[in-house]
Amino acid sequence: MKIAIVGCGIGGLAAALFLHRQGHDLTVLESFDRARPVGSGLMIQPTGQAVLARLGLLEAALQRSARVGRLDGRDIKGPRPLNLLYSDWQPTAFGLGMHRAELFGLLYDAAQSEGIAPKTSHRVAASHQDAQGRWLVLQSDQSDQGEQAAAKSPLGPFGLVVDASGSHSPLRGDLVTRDRPFPFGAVWSCVDSDALADDRLHQRFDGARFMMGALPLGKNLLGKNLPQRGGITTDAPKTSFAIFWSLQREGLEAWQNDYPNWLNSLQSYWPELAPAIAELEGPRAFTAAWYNDTCLKRFVQPGMAHIGDAAHTTSPQLGQGGNLALLDAAVLADALQANEDLTAALAAYDAHRRPHVQLYQRLSRWVTPLFQSDQRAWGWLRNTSMPLAGRIGWMARTQTRVMSGVQTGLLPWQHTKAEALAASAKKDES
Repeated sequence: MKIAIVGCGIGGLAAALFLHRQGHDLTVLESFDRARPVGSGLMIQPTGQAVLARLGLLEAALQRSARVGRLDGRDIKGPRPLNLLYSDWQPTAFGLGMHRAELFGLLYDAAQSEGIAPKTSHRVAASHQDAQGRWLVLQSDQSDQGEQAAAKSPLGPFGLVVDASGSHSPLRGDLVTRDRPFPFGAVWSCVDSDALADDRLHQRFDGARFMMGALPLGKNLLGKNLPQRGGITTDAPKTSFAIFWSLQREGLEAWQNDYPNWLNSLQSYWPELAPAIAELEGPRAFTAAWYNDTCLKRFVQPGMAHIGDAAHTTSPQLGQGGNLALLDAAVLADALQANEDLTAALAAYDAHRRPHVQLYQRLSRWVTPLFQSDQRAWGWLRNTSMPLAGRIGWMARTQTRVMSGVQTGLLPWQHTKAEALAASAKKDES
């Protein structure tokens, strides 16, 4: 089949690899002048690892990341509300702390090696379907034409369009049923430090209003001058960490202006990490990230499948964004291979992915205020309820399964293997 993939991010590249290996004729379109990653650190959960294993990239990912065995979250006033161990779910389970540039590089290099060459500077503005197939309408260069840029001749026809164009996708039409911004986001950067344990995701809270985290990414990574690292180079075998500071949308400018005082406050807030952050080149070493809660009534329309952030966005509190995109790509490819009829294949993809995604969107919506809120009560509730849940065996295991990405329903027994989620076309057999 002739397939267009719109977007060259994690989901788009994974889909390109799967579909190319099935023999489809691919056109991969990227709006930027060159394909590049967006963001800082992310967690590759067991579900995402299962997809990378199918692509033959897991071993390489293990060499370019840090194994994370637990989530360690502490309130600076004393309580330790979070101590989630992957081993509570499976003795050999772990997460992978990874810089987005590393994951993107793995996928992009694999695509290049297989002859998949994205067409850059192709900004898709719209799509329509006729008897011949689905067409893509491109925008001309907007540098001197503003938002009313003239449309170029449409590309196509394609048997299928895979929309991996991200959270601002122009191709979703009237499928969006919910699109609400979360009031809090974060600023991200990267540092080298040997003052923190490199086997866990660290988080520090002061109630629910203040939160900071440090995700290990591996050793000797920042010497590559990865994005957002402020130009610092080092030969020391320190661990690289992606650090993030919770911030309200309207608070970014105030934080930038008050940066010296904020930096001084870290001496009491997180003294072990403060020296490494002090080496950064001020606010410009950080990148702001804001999040929306976006839901679609279905992930497909005639001749088109939406994957990744084009299909669903949520808060990063559960660490699932990249994993959900990887799962989308794998399941879509399986559905196309298992069904000769395109309509049936798209229906199978939607039926397999939407319930799992909706569960994690719902859970993230519920959990986020416990960590990012102006209300003191949320912090108190987190510090009271989560340690209690951690002392009850089945509740601790459920929390860890949610973190691992394998929970499939709200009830404790509703879960499955990561490999089954990564190959949902064979779900019944698994």
